[in-house]
Amino acid sequence: MASQTETPGAHVPTLDEMQRWTWVIGRAQQLMMEHGVEMAMKASETPPPSAFPNLAETTALTKAATDFWSDGLKLWQRFLTPGTDTTSAEKPKDKRFAAPEWQQHPMFDMIRQSYQLVAEHLMRSVDLVEGVDEAQREKMRFAARAVADAMSPSNFIFTNPEVMKKTLETGGENLLRGLEHMLRDMRQGQLTHVKQGAFELGKNLATTPGKVVKRAPLYELIQYSPTTDEVFETPIVIFPPWINRFYILDLTPEKSFIRWAVEQGLTVFMVSWKSADAGMKDVVWDDYVAAQIDAIDTIRELLGVKTAHTIGYCVAGTTLAATLAVLAGRGEGEKVASATFFTAQVDFARAGDLKNFVDDELLKMLEGMALEGFFDGRYMAATCQSACKRDPLSARKRDPLSRWRKVDRTRAFALRAA
Repeated sequence: MASQTETPGAHVPTLDEMQRWTWVIGRAQQLMMEHGVEMAMKASETPPPSAFPNLAETTALTKAATDFWSDGLKLWQRFLTPGTDTTSAEKPKDKRFAAPEWQQHPMFDMIRQSYQLVAEHLMRSVDLVEGVDEAQREKMRFAARAVADAMSPSNFIFTNPEVMKKTLETGGENLLRGLEHMLRDMRQGQLTHVKQGAFELGKNLATTPGKVVKRAPLYELIQYSPTTDEVFETPIVIFPPWINRFYILDLTPEKSFIRWAVEQGLTVFMVSWKSADAGMKDVVWDDYVAAQIDAIDTIRELLGVKTAHTIGYCVAGTTLAATLAVLAGRGEGEKVASATFFTAQVDFARAGDLKNFVDDELLKMLEGMALEGFFDGRYMAATCQSACKRDPLSARKRDPLSRWRKVDRTRAFALRAA
């Protein structure tokens, strides 16, 4: 618990203020607990157990309620009596509460700890509900996390010290700018993260030099120019997600995986998929597998090599797993020297949060929405905004090239116009 001594800009609450906030936060905790459990029940599509309305009739839930209020009382004791905090284990850091005010200002420190207490007990309560299978319980956990995240004090103006400080500094102009951005996104029908026109191809996006060496109905194959005197004998081909542009791994020069790979002496190829339109309504999974095999064969023929390293990103990684299986079944597995997967799922029996909101009914509904055989890009943008954000550049921390043999780059570089 932060010290209660007066600090610049901090206001030590009076007894009347603390009594008022005691009631407000206590009532908020109760409302959040009740709402969270109710939403979790609805998410699982399971009627509440008969004993649920009366918590006193369920031993586990009774103990959970007792523990909750006991922990809440301990929290207030620490708040009212500085220096009595005997907890030794430090909780994992939460980037939402990184600002120093969340720890240094008594009131915001109390709001933060109170919220974290509620969120922790809300998640615990999910595991105490009886009469549900593990799949339903996981849906309840997912819903409970969503409720807890939505109710975070960092999401609201008057309980976020950073927003309040900025509001005072700008005279409220920051709120007006936020409102303008929100209304603009509503007009466009999707969330945006940067201003329109902020990026320009070849200037601050997709800056690594290269040329198209093959055009096919479903994809184009790009080869990037080497920058080292020698290159590794075995090239690498990258399959990006079907719905992303090829430059997803070639953003600014400082963040470009492609630029980094070329600088390491790799001969790099990238597949650029055709954007979906009504003319692709008959394209199926097998067509993407065939396109990946065709790209690998094209590279082998261009460079006169027997094999190539591969990278599959997102759904193209899932496709790459199928491609490897097809090649192995044909006895052609040696065409691929290695396979690396970026944020790609293969075993969908353990699909994580994806299983909480994707099922047969949803897939049927989506099929009905894609009347022309493809989805509006705004639907896909909404999906990608909640996707995994694992950094593929973390591979730089290792040395994946130590076993690769280098050759003169003129031998390996077969760049030509399509």
